[in-house]
Parts: sequence; structure tokens; C-alpha cells
Amino acid sequence: MIEFTHVVKDPLGIYEQPASRLAKEASRYNAAVTMIKGSKVANVKGSLDVMSLIVKTGDTVTVTVSGDDEQEAAHRLRHCMNEYI
Repeated sequence: MIEFTHVVKDPLGIYEQPASRLAKEASRYNAAVTMIKGSKVANVKGSLDVMSLIVKTGDTVTVTVSGDDEQEAAHRLRHCMNEYI
């Protein structure tokens, strides 16, 4: 399992467009991908699940990636988050 944190920089937080981008990227891999904010956990492969976390600018989220292709998935998701969120 790989775990990393990310501080959200987008002025709008995680809304529909970045949530969809993350879900699309996460769905390319077999690994299970979750995002955690406080006590809430979301499956990153579902954009509505991610949006249900109500992540705002400055919030810190933790992403966990677990499975066969976790190395590549974690690398690409971290890159996506740094670029778009």
C-alpha cells in the first residue's frame, strides 16, 4: 500500500472537473484508490464519491493506493493532483 498527502491548491477545491479527472485516471488501474479527509473516506474511482468529501482550498487529503499496479497508479495520481488540484 502506498499513501501520500496533498494540500488542495485549486481556489474552488475539488469540484466536478478535478473529481472527474481523478476518477478517470484512477479507473485506468486495478489498484484500489481511496481519498481520506478527516473521518470521511471516498473511492477515487467515483467522482461523486470524491465530491462528497467537500474538499476546499487549503484542505489536506490523504490518498491510499493498494494493488498490483499501485506504484504506477500512485505516481500518476500524485502527478494529476499536483497539476490540477
